[in-house]
Amino acid sequence: MTTQPHAPRRPRVSVGLPVFNGATYLQEAVTSILAQRDVDLELIVSDNGSTDETPQILASLARDEPRMHVHRSATNRGAAWNYNRTVDLATGTYFKWAAHDDVLAPCFLARCVDVLQRNPGVSLAYPRAVEIDSEGDVLGLHPPLRHADGLRPHDRAREVRLSPAPCLEGFGVVRTAQLRRTAMIGPYSASDRTLLFQLALLGRFHQVPEVLFLHRQH
Repeated sequence: MTTQPHAPRRPRVSVGLPVFNGATYLQEAVTSILAQRDVDLELIVSDNGSTDETPQILASLARDEPRMHVHRSATNRGAAWNYNRTVDLATGTYFKWAAHDDVLAPCFLARCVDVLQRNPGVSLAYPRAVEIDSEGDVLGLHPPLRHADGLRPHDRAREVRLSPAPCLEGFGVVRTAQLRRTAMIGPYSASDRTLLFQLALLGRFHQVPEVLFLHRQH
């Protein structure tokens, strides 16, 4: 009898990390992603032609880490291309973009995935966030984000359009299949607001009440 090879295991969450010359904070960001608890993940890093120590740092971090996949472009092809490339390479049921200079609490992904699993009508889950400075000290707590939780798509889309929030929701967790139905990130200013508008048409937004996202200002 011939034994068929097993198909590669599909991760629950794909984390896409686009980076260009991010050496200063990159190791801390990657370490916080790989330290996520209670979730099967893959980390897709797309290096957009970095000219600093980013390639060496990534090679060192990925050497003994099978969950981490590094893809490098020889030239910088723009931020939008780099963000969307990580989505194209994703194999997980859920997806999250990560920045090279932010830090995630260990249960960020698990809390957000639990919301999406329990609520089929939710298209985007994200936690409370704080701002940190270059040294990692907390500068302030972001207020709760309450928009885009209505039952009617046009109400949710209107709330996104009117919201003054700085689009931290774009670093939440989404369903990969739904994300691929949007225009994703475009090569123009504030394209993340267009993305949130489209996600709001596909489902409700839900904010996890815990502070699990450290967004760095520097």
